[in-house]
Formats: sequence, structure tokens, C-alpha cells
Amino acid sequence: MPDKRVRTLFDDADEHELKVPTSCRRSGRCRECIVEVKAGDEFLEPPTEVENFLRPPYRLACQASVTSPGAKIEFSVLRRKRACRRARSGECSGPSTGRRMVPSSGS
Repeated sequence: MPDKRVRTLFDDADEHELKVPTSCRRSGRCRECIVEVKAGDEFLEPPTEVENFLRPPYRLACQASVTSPGAKIEFSVLRRKRACRRARSGECSGPSTGRRMVPSSGS
């Protein structure tokens, strides 16, 4: 019997040993696993209701389901810097993004 499990961008990140922030066990509640889809968005299911706060090309890795087993999707993980105690001195700027591009592989 074929595997009926839905593949998400979170699964692809795991396969590439890429750390994606999350604190809700991949349910979409924490909204931390934001990725920027660089290529292959045509192989993703439409955004879920949980993703309504995002605009394209951003998705939640836990919600972005891949429609085709062999699809190649390129995405980068967005991360926020931790709060800084010296923000007034200019040593820290507010939240920013760190990006690492990862080609998604078909499992």
C-alpha cells in the first residue's frame, strides 16, 4: 500500500537537516516556521486558513503540503534575532531574517 502521509516543507527541511523554528509541534499555532518559497510554489497546496496572515511567497513549513511526490521546491527559512538588551546603542537592530536556501527533494 502506498504511503498516504502528506509531505510538507517541514519534512523536506528535516531531510536536509535544516532547523526550522517551532514550538507547537507542527500544528501551525505558533506561526514560527515561516519559509519563503523561491521556486516550485505550483507544487504546493493552496495556503491553509492558519496561513491567512502571510502573503506570497511566504508559507508555514508545517502547513505547506506538497502535491507531487517528485516535486522540487526551493525555499528558505526565516528566523528572527533574539531580543537584544542594547538596542538603544545601535548594536542590535530589531527582528531580522536569516535565510538559507534549501532545494526540496521528492521522497
